[in-house]
Amino acid sequence: AAAKIRIARYDDAIEDFSRAIAFDIGNAELYLLRGHAYLGVRNFASALRDFSRTIELDGKSAAAFAGRGLANGYVESYEEAFVDLNRAVELDPKNPVVFAYRAIVYNEAGQTDVGLKDVETALRLDPNRAEAFWARGVISEALGRTADAVFDYRRALAARADLPLAAEALKRVGGELPDTADVPVAGLGIEGWAVGTRGNDYFAVNTEQPGLRVPLESTGRGQPKLIDYEVKKAPFKGIGLLRFQGGSVATLAGAQEIELTAIIDLAARSVIAVEPHKLGAKAATWTWEDGRVVVASIDGVTDEFNLRGAVGGARGDVRVRRGAGDPDAVGANGEPVPPQKGDRPQRSAGSNAGNNTASGQPRTKPKSIFDLLFGN
Repeated sequence: AAAKIRIARYDDAIEDFSRAIAFDIGNAELYLLRGHAYLGVRNFASALRDFSRTIELDGKSAAAFAGRGLANGYVESYEEAFVDLNRAVELDPKNPVVFAYRAIVYNEAGQTDVGLKDVETALRLDPNRAEAFWARGVISEALGRTADAVFDYRRALAARADLPLAAEALKRVGGELPDTADVPVAGLGIEGWAVGTRGNDYFAVNTEQPGLRVPLESTGRGQPKLIDYEVKKAPFKGIGLLRFQGGSVATLAGAQEIELTAIIDLAARSVIAVEPHKLGAKAATWTWEDGRVVVASIDGVTDEFNLRGAVGGARGDVRVRRGAGDPDAVGANGEPVPPQKGDRPQRSAGSNAGNNTASGQPRTKPKSIFDLLFGN
């Protein structure tokens, strides 16, 4: 889901977060992240529900109060919005995103001058914060200073390309998107593939297929580094596998390198999934048969991906195979299939959110996932 958010596939990310929540209904962070994904598609009612659920589970989440405050502002529930945003400031007074969100709500409520003060505070805390530029652009637009608004929206998107409301605002005022070309990083690519950064995010770019960009979701510490690339032959022609080093994670045996593999639909130039492939000496098992791939991952989770759509079938037929114990699984009679003894949970396509490493310890969260959506 995090990888899909980085390439603005918010609806797909929401689906993945929903499936993750089905297996871990008490995880506050999952609701928080899905709430921000809902903001990306302007589904404010659903965002409000998710932020409220986060607060129920974690009453000291400044990010949840700030997100709910912003969503309340967009539905014109200003009193509730300011209660939430002021609480977020109390909980995290040095976070520029909180002040940027409150500035936007002040503007929505017609208090532009007060909003400008919050923008100044946000920029003082972080002079390069994308959300602060976006908030200042919103206020400039409200004041009729279109040129200033375009400038700030472009700066916001240059700092963080996956800020959907800023992109929407720039389009609204008639501005052109900024040049968001990746900055090349030497020494991380392989033949046919280059690695670049955009803000804090890393992407692999295929030098022979313009438009094919693979987000390199680093699971541990360190820079992601490409290892090898394979294009499958018939009957899986049209599927590419890009393997990369995803940093190091702490286990009971000490720090170990982790490798991940991106499954790519070459015709659609899109990423089907990013799967944990190897941790230390332990490697995933990949089984290719009957138009699908089954991945028994290093974290004890088994995934199945129907690849028929990517290898010659109807476009869009790449999806998770629902099995027993899956909350969306149905039997021949159309009734839900209950979990069976010995069932292993499945991850959804594109999800890389297994809960345990091979060592039995919690998997190290990507350092960038929270910053991706809030900035901590």
